[in-house]
Amino acid sequence: MKTFILGAGSMGEAILTGMIGGGRFQAGDIVVSDRNAERLRAIPAARGVNRFGTNAAAARASGAVVLCCKPRDLDGVVVELEGALSEDALIVSTLAGVPIEALQRKFSRRKVVRLIPNIASSVNAGVTVWAASPDLSPEQSRWVRGLVESLGRSIEVQDETLVDLATPLSGAGPAFTAYFMDSLVEAAVEAGIPRPLSIELVGGTIAGSMKLIEAEGWASRAVRARVTSPGGLTAECIAALERRGFNETVLQAVSAGRRKTMEMKEGASAPCAAGKS
Repeated sequence: MKTFILGAGSMGEAILTGMIGGGRFQAGDIVVSDRNAERLRAIPAARGVNRFGTNAAAARASGAVVLCCKPRDLDGVVVELEGALSEDALIVSTLAGVPIEALQRKFSRRKVVRLIPNIASSVNAGVTVWAASPDLSPEQSRWVRGLVESLGRSIEVQDETLVDLATPLSGAGPAFTAYFMDSLVEAAVEAGIPRPLSIELVGGTIAGSMKLIEAEGWASRAVRARVTSPGGLTAECIAALERRGFNETVLQAVSAGRRKTMEMKEGASAPCAAGKS
């Protein structure tokens, strides 16, 4: 089945790169579009994929459309694709806060999948939470599973609400991790360690720590306890984080993401510009 990736921003690029890098999809089976032609030329994985002059033409040639545009651009996309989608078309959305019901209504199509991947999908190490409408054919269901598994870890849920709740975690998670790494690097530099060495030291420590935690069945508290001897150096460091409200700050960040997701979800409930109901 030909796949049309609509939008080649960070997420579209990550999905395209992950699909090809995962070995299950060939470049010739993928169509990609972006408003910025220079952007497409700058993506190594875009070499060899199909390109069409319009989104409508790309949609007509494809059995599945993967929406990687901004949520605010959705209504314009609906107008562009009106009349171009087959009745059996599969719509796969990465748009935060836009529920399956709203996508079905806007596109007048029943076969819809919502997934929240992250940019680690580009190295086949993403975590994707997804839910599908019950209307998919067995072949389409297999195709979706193949897509998600090519990006990394696949977590299918029956309750679509969990997709919304996971958005600020799996979706924004790489940014949280990178932010923490940046802070540790700056602390190392301030302590007098050269920046290149600080980056290598911190990056390797985070990568190794996550490998250990995964090997321990994701028992992060147990791993932390093994490192934190009472009255020791690590205990002193953790106490400093707790005095500054580290845990509460993380909770607030995730809550802010959840509120933003709900705001976008409310906006998605409005009729689209094309007047579809």
